[in-house]
Amino acid sequence: MLIHLHRIEVFYVLTLLHISTGKYLDTPGNDAPSDCVSCGAGTFSTVTGATASETCQKCTEGTFSVQTGAFSVATCSNCEPGKYMESTSASACNLCLAGKFSTATGANSVTVCTACDAGTTSHASGTMCAPCVSGKYATSSGSTTCTPCPAGTYSPSRGASMSSVCLSCAAGKFSATVGSTSADACGSSCPVGSYANPGSAACQLCPAGKFSTGVGNSDVLGCVDCEAGKYAASEGNAACDTCPSNSNSPLQSTASTACECNAGWTGLNSGIYVHICMYIHTYAHVQIYICKFVRVHIYICIHVCIKVCGI
Repeated sequence: MLIHLHRIEVFYVLTLLHISTGKYLDTPGNDAPSDCVSCGAGTFSTVTGATASETCQKCTEGTFSVQTGAFSVATCSNCEPGKYMESTSASACNLCLAGKFSTATGANSVTVCTACDAGTTSHASGTMCAPCVSGKYATSSGSTTCTPCPAGTYSPSRGASMSSVCLSCAAGKFSATVGSTSADACGSSCPVGSYANPGSAACQLCPAGKFSTGVGNSDVLGCVDCEAGKYAASEGNAACDTCPSNSNSPLQSTASTACECNAGWTGLNSGIYVHICMYIHTYAHVQIYICKFVRVHIYICIHVCIKVCGI
């Protein structure tokens, strides 16, 4: 009978040893293994029958553990490359900040995180630096992002460290897209009535009083002055409007009011404008200019100019 009881006691002790490792119980009166408290993540305990939380030992700097109730130091893993941990009892390691990287294992200081060179930025893993892709650049070390080339420019280069790699679209062409990688992005020529300087994000309209009949004009010099007797009241003209009969205007006129009656003729400068919608799907713009010929007898001279604007 004593031998039988001794065997039961030994079995209970072995069971207690297995349950208690990595745990502790600091209150009396408990009778179940589930009453034991597990050591927290980032700690472990090799003590059996522990009665205090202080028996849970801390994982050292540069290591971590996600396991609770750990009973061996082997559960404390080294921080991976690209990470570090400066404190003990860690359940996770810190990732190097964006723009920095580290190849060290078990790093215990943030100082192992090194700034990426200009022209690069850190990979998401924090273990390496990746070159800026085409169409982008980074001018300083430790850059968190690469800067896209502005609209009107492009760059086929990788790992660029200067904004000067962004090449301007050719004169007469434009690109509204940022971060372009090829001159193909500058594929559109400016239409008539406009121009584009090198590196333009959009075409500029020829100013009032000027016009242009060609495409791909490289600067405002491609916009020609309206000749005498004509005017352009708006921007972006492909042609100038002609003054009414018996009137004239100076070079580069910007309004119909610049059309003044010739000598010997008087009237309302700029005329009277009437808009008429015609039934046959045609919109007509009718300009009526009234001049009075100065003599003993007064004659009314009416000039009508009809311009079909659209269907």
